[in-house]
Amino acid sequence: PANATDASVSWTTSDPGIATVNGSGLVTATGTGTATITATTTDGTFSGNSEVTIVDIEETTIYPNPTSGTVYIAVPNDVIKELNVKSAGLYEISGKLLIEYSEQFSNEGDNIFLINIPEVSSGMYLLKIVYKDDSYITKKLLVKD
Repeated sequence: PANATDASVSWTTSDPGIATVNGSGLVTATGTGTATITATTTDGTFSGNSEVTIVDIEETTIYPNPTSGTVYIAVPNDVIKELNVKSAGLYEISGKLLIEYSEQFSNEGDNIFLINIPEVSSGMYLLKIVYKDDSYITKKLLVKD
């Protein structure tokens, strides 16, 4: 509290293999899984904790690749539990956005999303998948006629 004689706290993590925490309370992911971050007053009178879950969005896949019209986004179960897909964008290699998908997803199961690629020239494109926490992953997508 603002009127505390000593307002300093110490920070700890239940599993440094999943997340570390520095003296300012900044949490850094070091692996995947769940860890508990605890803040304790210097005199030990009060403490509080928060559970953090770290997932690996790199395991998200798209298929078929190459494609000629329909693409499936497969999100691993541990990722979909924590981070649902918010949107996806199809970009030219130059970075120009061609189409953004947000509500146009067809959910093909608990962790599979279907998007229809518009008629675009054959070539390499980027598919940027954005999760509800605004983290994202970009995958290369080859479109063929």
